[in-house]
Amino acid sequence: MDGTQLDKARAIARWLHHALAQNDPEWAAKIAKAAHHAGETWLAPTPDTATGARLTRNEVAELGNVQAAAVSQWSSRGIQRDGRTVRLTRGADGRYDPQEALDFIALLRTHIPSPRRASE
Repeated sequence: MDGTQLDKARAIARWLHHALAQNDPEWAAKIAKAAHHAGETWLAPTPDTATGARLTRNEVAELGNVQAAAVSQWSSRGIQRDGRTVRLTRGADGRYDPQEALDFIALLRTHIPSPRRASE
């Protein structure tokens, strides 16, 4: 097993969670949901990006561990990155592309706001 101690611990936790899901899917889902709400989204399942199934606003919100209203704001107002506005695209069906949603959430997590200057 390669990686940091944290990577190794997460790999073991995923393995245990997978084993639990085989025997008691209801408990496994409860544990994944509790971990997700605590900000540990690495245990929660990710959407299948290969099937073409699109996500609802609530599903995107659950992936990002945010309120559903935030997803609507991401679509309408977007977020500022490198001097440009980046928006999460909502399709004509009102749903979101899973890979775009995952990429957008990753972009949010990599942003560290700069501290305001005292003169501002």
